Amino acid sequence: MFFIIKKVFWVSLLLVILSNFYPEHASEKIAKNPQVELIDFINVTNETFFYAYNICNTQPKVCTQWKSVFSLFKQHVLHGADVAYKLAKSSLSHSDEQTKNRNIPQ
Repeated sequence: MFFIIKKVFWVSLLLVILSNFYPEHASEKIAKNPQVELIDFINVTNETFFYAYNICNTQPKVCTQWKSVFSLFKQHVLHGADVAYKLAKSSLSHSDEQTKNRNIPQ
């Protein structure tokens, strides 16, 4: 659920940025709706961040669930990093051995 909310937030932010790069004709824009100030956007973003930050105070069950999910995610990331490190290390050591064997005169 949080994944969907996060994606919706980023897509919405992208659309807001695109609308600023490609504005409508000025008179049409003023006639349709009042201009939203940047400070309003910042205030809404701050309120959203504050709500997300205090979610553990309002709903402790959700916070407990996210801790277990994050712990599992962390374990998978660390295991993936370990596998990638070992793969890169074995690949580099194998290529180093081949380079040394080529440089040895026979």
